[in-house]
Amino acid sequence: MRCHSLAGRSIGWLSVLSALWLGACGSDAGGNHDSGGFAGLSSGLGGRASVNGGASSTTGGTAGGAASIAGSDQSNSGGVSSGGAANVAGASSDSEGGVPSSAGAASATAGTAADAGGAAATASGLTNPIHVVAGATLDVADGTLTHPFPTLADAVTAIHATEALASPWTGRIVVHQGRYEVRATVELPPSADIEFQAGATMAMAADVNLHANRSVKVLGTEPLPVVFTWLTDGKHWGSFTLFVPESQANEFTWATFEHGGEVTYQGIAVRGALALEGSGGHISHCTFQNNAGDDGLSLGNSPAVVDHCSFLNNSGDGIDVDGPGGEEIAFCYFDANGNDGLDIGEGSDLWAHDNVMINSVDTGVEVGEASHPTIDHNIMVGNAMGIGIKDDADPIVSNNTVYGNQFGITGYHFKADYGTGKGRVNNTIVWGSTIADVALVDGASTQFSYSCIQSGKYTDSTNKNGSGSVAALAGVGVISAGAGCDDPLFVDAAARDFHLKSTAGHFDAGSHAWLNDTATSPCIDSGAPQTAVGDEPAPNGGRVDMGVYGGTAEASHSP
Repeated sequence: MRCHSLAGRSIGWLSVLSALWLGACGSDAGGNHDSGGFAGLSSGLGGRASVNGGASSTTGGTAGGAASIAGSDQSNSGGVSSGGAANVAGASSDSEGGVPSSAGAASATAGTAADAGGAAATASGLTNPIHVVAGATLDVADGTLTHPFPTLADAVTAIHATEALASPWTGRIVVHQGRYEVRATVELPPSADIEFQAGATMAMAADVNLHANRSVKVLGTEPLPVVFTWLTDGKHWGSFTLFVPESQANEFTWATFEHGGEVTYQGIAVRGALALEGSGGHISHCTFQNNAGDDGLSLGNSPAVVDHCSFLNNSGDGIDVDGPGGEEIAFCYFDANGNDGLDIGEGSDLWAHDNVMINSVDTGVEVGEASHPTIDHNIMVGNAMGIGIKDDADPIVSNNTVYGNQFGITGYHFKADYGTGKGRVNNTIVWGSTIADVALVDGASTQFSYSCIQSGKYTDSTNKNGSGSVAALAGVGVISAGAGCDDPLFVDAAARDFHLKSTAGHFDAGSHAWLNDTATSPCIDSGAPQTAVGDEPAPNGGRVDMGVYGGTAEASHSP
């Protein structure tokens, strides 16, 4: 079942993305997301709603790393422990780096009140939540905000020590603002939720991983993102994994995942710097960049919503989605990924909309392995292939603008256990392809209708030298150069402004005004008659436009 949480479509969304095309995208050296970012995408004439039901990010960091977490969801907040505030980690530490011993876990005076941050001692004597603050002193640490642990590993060791004494503990670990060096893989206990607060930076050593086994909250803000990066330049860390089907309310907000890699965990090859396998949640305003694994973000059967994220210069795919998890990928920006921007497989039923995919070494959006996603209102520019459909995949591809790719849209066969690509393409503009607008290989049955295909033809080969037989592309409502669409009349394709010119006015992304042109695009009012005009402003001719703005509040006026 698809978990669509984004509704409507705002005006001006591409004007914000265009700032990213001009180099404002991503995070700076400190991991901060550019302040221009994707802000304001839910406002404007069309009024695109913000994420419905999505978890909101925190609005501020923790000053000095020791602010209270008043208002958090722990039980007994600010209360009095019935068992006393035992100091499990306050015993002597060993000589191997200060790992606390379970011996000497003496309890404090019974009835000791919770610390000023609201952390109450549990029956085991270990507080909930457990606080981690960079620079804290391990010798006196007990997990309270007054005496927090200095590292996440120390907090996990304390939990294990408590449980070794047959004192069950369940609760939350809170990692406060600060820089933490993670020199060995940390696997969180099944009893522990984890929360990373704004301004936390996890500097990960080579091949080190972080494995979560319960709920995860990464609560960065625009000025204070949470950053997962390498400890030593040139030495990639592994992966942050979450393999918990019961954990669906996870949140990753304003976080940067960079210089990660991949790992094999629980017998599964995890190829993303962040990997959710069976887990769901909301990933918003995050940046995945310069990761060395096969994926920046890996989602397997994960009912996740991913919105307003950037995927930049990852060595493989920006996002890889496998399985019918009902994912939604929206308002994301993909640039210069080493394989695909978005790779969809293993029967996926995701919905990808309002995204921009540029400069992929392979494909902007790749669909395979009997997947049947919906791909609408996206822009693909400068990729080897704009949209690739293979291996019995049967997507619905509607209202996309595919411009300046080597191959515009391809249908082909890759894996022996599958047939050729299928799919239905409508209301889409394919223009400026450097080799071929359409390639249909090995009997691919991809169907085209009510679309502007510059050449009006297809080739039966995806060879980069352009070899192969060429034939006319069949399809109701297909127009092409010399046959109804001599030029789609983009406002400024060189500047990647793909609004359609109109004598009655096109939407100007810079001024948010309507500007009249001296000519009208043949793609206006040329979409499929059965497609609703949606949010197109009047006058709209009662028929949807082709291209990325058809059916949206940014559709050009009908003359």
